[in-house]
Amino acid sequence: VLKLVPYWRYEYSISIEKQYRSKIVDISGEGAGCMNALNGHTEFFVDGIQGQITLPDDAYDLKAPIIKEDEAEKNLIRMISEEHTKDVRFEDMVGDTIISEHKTFKPKPEDIKLSLDLVYLPIWEVKGPRNSVEINGYSAEVLTNPVDDDVEFI
Repeated sequence: VLKLVPYWRYEYSISIEKQYRSKIVDISGEGAGCMNALNGHTEFFVDGIQGQITLPDDAYDLKAPIIKEDEAEKNLIRMISEEHTKDVRFEDMVGDTIISEHKTFKPKPEDIKLSLDLVYLPIWEVKGPRNSVEINGYSAEVLTNPVDDDVEFI
């Protein structure tokens, strides 16, 4: 069975420097990935995604996204913010005393430039007499995690 599974393809960039006393902390970064719109798992296969393709009139299962765009954006901003949070230790010497201080630097949601697109990834589900296996139709990899939250009774 061919399933077309929705993913939120995202690209982000952060360009910010925070200053604390005389130190400048750079929390800039960029990245890309895909978030499954059915179960919220993030993956990193974004190379070579085409704008449009035509499908034959064979039977396929087109899955509708469960996670909407605003919810995906909120979850991704939280994930990116946690990924780019830095805990910095400062040490200062005053006389014979060493003063040690920890400070956490975290980007604000408005500091993250995020773009989202909904794409569909072809997944082949091969059903056997006892179990089934899912294969990424783009990379031909056997998937270790299910692409949706369906329950299967064995």
